[in-house]
Amino acid sequence: MLELAFFHHEAEKMSKCYCGQARSFETCCAPLIRGERIAATPELLMRSRFTAYHLGEAAYLLATWHPETRPSELDLSDSPAWHSLRIISSKTKKERGQVKFRAFYAQASSAESARPLGYLQEESLFLKEAGRWFYHSALSLESSH
Repeated sequence: MLELAFFHHEAEKMSKCYCGQARSFETCCAPLIRGERIAATPELLMRSRFTAYHLGEAAYLLATWHPETRPSELDLSDSPAWHSLRIISSKTKKERGQVKFRAFYAQASSAESARPLGYLQEESLFLKEAGRWFYHSALSLESSH
């Protein structure tokens, strides 16, 4: 019976992408991160960027960051463990998009071994250039630990 429970848990885990969509990672964010497809909307780009943070894919994050605000390098070694994403709102008008989201994470505490859950809430600006969406900047930022 334990084997069946394990199989069910693994199948359930594979039924949703890391970004929260009800599709598997292989059909949702993986093709974007591998460069096989580009994000059609700012929300899809935001979802794939969350997944890239979850997986530690710094190259994809840099490639989808607008050149005006892109850092020269991105070190994710101290990045928290990203757990889930909730899109609060998403709007697009011509070549500009805004996505408000809340991303939940766990961060190791220096005082104890427990990993408290916190969140980052941001309203992000996305710009479309040459047919591609890019993350530009945070319009508003809030966090909780």
